[in-house]
Amino acid sequence: MRLRYIDYTKGLAIILMLFGHTMTKINFVHIWIYSFHMPAYFCLSGTVFSMELKKNRYSSVSNLIREKAKRLLIPLLFVWLVWNIPIKMLAGYYDGLAHPLMMAVIQIIFPNAVYLWFLEALFFCFVMDYVIEKHIKNVGQQFMLVGTLALIGLGFYKYARQIAPFGNPFRWLIWFWIGHFIDNILNELNKVSENHGFRS
Repeated sequence: MRLRYIDYTKGLAIILMLFGHTMTKINFVHIWIYSFHMPAYFCLSGTVFSMELKKNRYSSVSNLIREKAKRLLIPLLFVWLVWNIPIKMLAGYYDGLAHPLMMAVIQIIFPNAVYLWFLEALFFCFVMDYVIEKHIKNVGQQFMLVGTLALIGLGFYKYARQIAPFGNPFRWLIWFWIGHFIDNILNELNKVSENHGFRS
């Protein structure tokens, strides 16, 4: 069953991402879009993941890792191998380096200012969120943990962006976690609207 609000939000996030990339010279527009469109993207991913967990889609963390690696990490590596590395070699990006492939591997692990970083961050958000949801049942304790990781992620972003690993998933996990509550809120709003004679 497809949920229209998810499809619409996903479409809007894609449009804003494209618009934000084309508006880099108009600084205030670029900053405004990037202030919310990536948090919204991770939040939406958390919402969909919450629905999957309610249906017991993933039997274990290893099952989750296999499934998400197929959807996120394999495409990432494919793009690097067949597009990024060849293009950089042709452009002379690696000229003068003794180990160009080592540089490519380093950029994959520490993807500062390298596009597709969000695939790595999203993969690790899935894994961390799954472990948290399975092992910590208290919402307050969950919030304390993801809040602490968010502060670590912000510290990386502000002071050590170049060495933030795997797209800095700590920075985005809190938005992913917040996504768990979106569907519940919308369900409650639907109940209220139905009780007052409206249907969504």
